[in-house]
Amino acid sequence: MSIDLNALAAQLASQLASTPVPPREGGEGPRASAAQPLLPAPRGVRFTVGDVRLGDVLDHTLLRPDATLRDIERLCAEARDHRLASVCVNSIWVADAVRLLRGSRVAVASVIGFPSGAVTSEVKAAEAALAVRQGATELDLVVPLGALLAGLWNQVERDVAAVVAAAGGALVKAIVESALLTPMALVKACLTVREGGADYVKTSTGFHASGGATPETVALMRLALGDSMGVKASGGIRDGATALAMLAAGATRIGTSAGVALADVIGAGPRRLTDLVAEPVPVRVTGTSLSRSASAVYAAAGVVNPAPTPQASPESGVKLPPEEPASAVTGDDGPSSVPPPDAAAPRWGSPADSRRTD
Repeated sequence: MSIDLNALAAQLASQLASTPVPPREGGEGPRASAAQPLLPAPRGVRFTVGDVRLGDVLDHTLLRPDATLRDIERLCAEARDHRLASVCVNSIWVADAVRLLRGSRVAVASVIGFPSGAVTSEVKAAEAALAVRQGATELDLVVPLGALLAGLWNQVERDVAAVVAAAGGALVKAIVESALLTPMALVKACLTVREGGADYVKTSTGFHASGGATPETVALMRLALGDSMGVKASGGIRDGATALAMLAAGATRIGTSAGVALADVIGAGPRRLTDLVAEPVPVRVTGTSLSRSASAVYAAAGVVNPAPTPQASPESGVKLPPEEPASAVTGDDGPSSVPPPDAAAPRWGSPADSRRTD
């Protein structure tokens, strides 16, 4: 998907400006109203017009099924030492991660129904409830992808709602595999997840051959949701420029296995939608100013000319996977201090595919 964000923003502004304002009762003209107070940020989101340290919005991720306790210990030590927002692990490791991070400010997130989402809502709810009992405060839920592709929005909403109900107040991030969807289907998916009660929409698992996050996709998700929910960008994020491009497009959290490398990068933080469509602020990677232009930020991130978009199926609103996985997405967000198995990333559904990480 390739979207000219500047043209879209200009079109929206033009439409708003040309919309007639109905007169007030009594035939009087419209009354100039005082600026409306900003609504509170959604749960788990901190908007800012200034800079942030990337570590404050990073979920440090290790989701390989062959991870050992030693790997989890290293992951948690890195998150603690580098002051990352959270660690994200498979549910089997939640109790260990909670124990290892006790006394720190690092949250523990558990994936639910990962990575396919092809699990009944009852099983997902049970997995969520157990993770919360063991101390997880965030849940990254994979919604039923088949229902998404078929446009069964009520089923998707019920699936999200079941996990939200079982979460006991834990933050719920719903993963929609955005690269599988046409723009309109992605908008519908975001709104459906919101109706289900989730706090965040997340782009990708990082496991699917269709690809991971792009700034264009993140921007569309933010335009659809406004400031009502958080947006987590995940999949293919391996360097500071890419991470900052996601924030500039509207992400409020970043998922990556390269948390250590990105922790101390400084740049413009998550901003409200009204700020995002204004003139971009300078983006700095380790103190270096890149550009005031969003297109230049994307160029620095290596995503100005994304891989060609597969042909869409007009009947289902689904984009078919490309012949080969996009080179920018290997299923691993970046170089992790926990070395992955020495194997090329296979295609979705192959036996070794589960070795990919978020």
